[in-house]
Amino acid sequence: MAAQSGHATSAERLSFDPAIRFVPGRRETTPATVSEEGSRDRGAIPLNTLTLQTAMTFSPESELSPEEVQQRVDEAIETNDVVVFMKGNRLMPQCGYSRRAVELVGKYVDEFETVDVLPALPEFRAALESHSGWETTPQTFVDGEFIGGSDILAELDERGELEATLST
Repeated sequence: MAAQSGHATSAERLSFDPAIRFVPGRRETTPATVSEEGSRDRGAIPLNTLTLQTAMTFSPESELSPEEVQQRVDEAIETNDVVVFMKGNRLMPQCGYSRRAVELVGKYVDEFETVDVLPALPEFRAALESHSGWETTPQTFVDGEFIGGSDILAELDERGELEATLST
């Protein structure tokens, strides 16, 4: 039992109990403690807080106009050798397809731009479709040319062509 041994069982690690905290340097989770004032001890991060932080990266109502998004897309494609339009960013992809695209591009290119489409997803979809004929993300452009999403990048990598495609 976690309370007696100080270690969480696998069932506890999979639970969504907001009283779980993650301790730096340890692989298992331990129950958070509550002080007399009722606040969690320092270092305790309730799981529901982590979920809320992730959920807050998406804003269903964009503050960007379609024209502003189109300008950002045009500029990113024109000014970057390699750019990936994705959900999230290079450091924190917000979907598996975006993560895969970043991993594949990162195998061969150290410096490339990522553009997070989540703050204005419908507007980015429309702007990207005008360049690629495709509205889904991620989308990778090299020297202004549309290459594809994570599936196309994976195919190119399997055939040994991705490195050359990215260095064009």
